[in-house]
Amino acid sequence: MKSNKTEQHKGKKKDNLGWKIIKLQAQVGETNSRKAMKAVEAERNKEVVSTSTTTTTTTTTASSSSSSSSLISTTTIATTTAVTEELLKLKEQKISQKIYHAKKEVKKTFVKAKTFETQRLIKRLKEARKTIENNGEEATDDMNPASKKKQDFTEEDIAKFEHELELVKTLDMDSLSEHAFISKLSKHPTLRKHPLLVPYVEAKTTTEKTNGDSKKISSSSSKDTVLIQSIESRLINTKTVKDYMVKLWQQLEHIVSGKKATDQHVDLMEKKRKADDDHEEQENKKQKTETRKDIKSQHEIEHSSDNSDNNSSSDDNDDDDDGNNDDDDDDDDDSDNALAEDMSDSEYDDGYDSDGQPLPKSRKNGKASITSSMFIGSLNEGGGQFQKNNKKEKKRDKNDWVDDKFDEIYGMIKKNRPGQRARRMKAELKYGEGANHVKKAAEEARVQKEKKTARKAKQEQFKASRDASSTNTQKLPTNINNNNTSNNNNNNKQISIGAGNRPAAAVLVDPTLHPSWIAKQSEKAAIAVALSSARSNRIVFEDSD
Repeated sequence: MKSNKTEQHKGKKKDNLGWKIIKLQAQVGETNSRKAMKAVEAERNKEVVSTSTTTTTTTTTASSSSSSSSLISTTTIATTTAVTEELLKLKEQKISQKIYHAKKEVKKTFVKAKTFETQRLIKRLKEARKTIENNGEEATDDMNPASKKKQDFTEEDIAKFEHELELVKTLDMDSLSEHAFISKLSKHPTLRKHPLLVPYVEAKTTTEKTNGDSKKISSSSSKDTVLIQSIESRLINTKTVKDYMVKLWQQLEHIVSGKKATDQHVDLMEKKRKADDDHEEQENKKQKTETRKDIKSQHEIEHSSDNSDNNSSSDDNDDDDDGNNDDDDDDDDDSDNALAEDMSDSEYDDGYDSDGQPLPKSRKNGKASITSSMFIGSLNEGGGQFQKNNKKEKKRDKNDWVDDKFDEIYGMIKKNRPGQRARRMKAELKYGEGANHVKKAAEEARVQKEKKTARKAKQEQFKASRDASSTNTQKLPTNINNNNTSNNNNNNKQISIGAGNRPAAAVLVDPTLHPSWIAKQSEKAAIAVALSSARSNRIVFEDSD
């Protein structure tokens, strides 16, 4: 009963059209999906088993095998046409659903593209207004090369940008997305010819007519139509719209032909990634060349300043020109040799530059250009050992104090710090009982000893108070029993209440007991005395006779 109820209350499962289409495509032979082929084989085996069981009831085992094979052959021929028809119906249903949702997504992408376009136009409008405001300042700075690179805007450009902004805001995204979808579909090489997608392509004429009418109504001149067309083309060619369109065509191809939709998309993504990597490499190379040019220009300026100083000194010393010239030639030879030695370092002979990028062939073969040799010489000026020594100096601040005898005292190699045990042994050898850890241990032992003695004294006090209370409790009943016996022996004598209250008085005197306990015990003693003395005395009448 429970299972029937649960089956009734279960929600209706949504039909998976994609899985049904893949299975039918596997039966027809359009796809090579292993999962679908396995499912189809399992269904076929079930059908074969059911047909063979029905035939065995009427015929023998030998005849059943032949009849089952003949039945399979006839059923396969009969079902192929039914499978193809069902496959076309399911594909048509799937394509209609896909296009219905795809048009909504296309509209969303166009809305995103519209926001980006408005932002771009606003930015350009601000730049144009700013350039026109600062036009006078830029006219004075005509010699500045940075000002020449800026784009020159006019007041006509401002009016144009404002008009484009108004047109972008008034665009109808529904008609634009519909028109873009149909136009792109009509240009697709495979999908436009498929019979399932032909009705969507034929709808192009109607959309073009409606768009043309709307444009005629909205635009007042031919310039507006040209501007609207340029804006629409910009929106259609944005990255978001293009990416979604490519993805959509791949999905439709997958539904129609059973081809994997991810192959082309992955290829496109890889191509884009490679293009981005190439672009980044080019930018890095440009930055490197710019830095090298800056270093080269600085080196040339320094070299020219050195030459001017040398010329001034040579003018002062005209008498020694011949000897000085010989010395200068020797110095030039030495500098050339130093540059050659610097270039022949292992740092530059391994075929890679300082950033790990491979050098060009001319530098690998040793045929370096003049600029490259000057650049290397400017970097390696002073020798490799000088550069190594400068590394430490660069890390240090000018205000830092450096101890010259640091290495002598502490050594070049830093030793490991000794452990706690070794440090304590060293302190004991050096200070004896005055070591900190020894003092601390003695203090802790003293504190523990004091705590122990205090705890023992407290325990003894508690034991004494407990013994005193136990003795008091034992005395009370004995006194009461003695009084009872005396009362039983002397029936005619009255017992004073004070005699019964003596143990209670003794209890009250004891300071170790709690007051509430003392009060309770005294109350019990008084009740016991009262009960023992409350006995009726017999009246005896003497005979007068």
